[in-house]
Amino acid sequence: MPAVVFAAATLTQFQVFVSSTSSTFGAGTDIGLIGITGLRDLPGIRQGNVNRGQKDGALPGLNFVGERTVGINYQITRASTSTEAALASVTAAHQNVTDPATICMTAGDYLRQKAGIGTAKPVYGAMVQLPTRANPLIFFGRPVRFNAPITPDYQYGRVDIATEWNCPDGLLYDNTVISASCGLPNPTSGMTFPATFDLKFGASAGGNIQLNNTGSYQTAPYFTITGPVSYPIITNQTTGQQIKLNIVIGQGDTLTVDCQSGTVTLNGANRNNTVDITTSFFQLAPGNNSIGYGSADSTAVASQLTGYALPAYSVA
Repeated sequence: MPAVVFAAATLTQFQVFVSSTSSTFGAGTDIGLIGITGLRDLPGIRQGNVNRGQKDGALPGLNFVGERTVGINYQITRASTSTEAALASVTAAHQNVTDPATICMTAGDYLRQKAGIGTAKPVYGAMVQLPTRANPLIFFGRPVRFNAPITPDYQYGRVDIATEWNCPDGLLYDNTVISASCGLPNPTSGMTFPATFDLKFGASAGGNIQLNNTGSYQTAPYFTITGPVSYPIITNQTTGQQIKLNIVIGQGDTLTVDCQSGTVTLNGANRNNTVDITTSFFQLAPGNNSIGYGSADSTAVASQLTGYALPAYSVA
């Protein structure tokens, strides 16, 4: 099973690309695409409303997207002698996935591999090009249903296939990765002698990147920081939220921040113990997001921040 493959696939209208076998189904192939459900639907919502005590109605709470079910129906219409070969290509792409830990099924993992961090895992999901839509849609999940009944038409080469995918992520993504990088600018001036109180110690003012979420729903960014740097801070200047890390990393070290899973790693090892209590693993709102990068360094350092994101949708 290949690793990151979605960007390399080119689809025409009404085609599906399944990453597990790098197979394309639909218009112009031996396997026709009959219909898709779950892409133009809002998935189940985890509602946070709380009933009013001894009163009518409820207090509105936070709503979050739940898991998504995507259904894809295919049809094979071939000479009976080639039916099995066509069917085999579909069944190969819909084998059961036992352990999700072995499969890259989150946007955060996908972005980590785009950043070239750690050992590549297989990507299990699919990409769909809907008619007249500018960009294909990606969903991450695994097949949970495959049904190809043997009917009287089977002997004439016609097979109707119904499949379902379970997507714990729940969101849909454009197949375009947003990315931008910046370094730390020269530090601001610190205290000088003779010293007078209040003393001010120099610190890096921070660089800036722009991450434009061209989707319609908030999306979780993924960041990499290369050393050397002391106590790096990533700030969403649009919302004021920040990720503050109480760590000093050296030349050649790479720190990663996965805002979807809330995980921080240093050279592949978990370092969530360095996350400051003030940290919020923020999301990128639809539209342009200004991200600042700062640190506690009092001299110029060659650290670099790179941000990655996928445009997201709760319903496409």
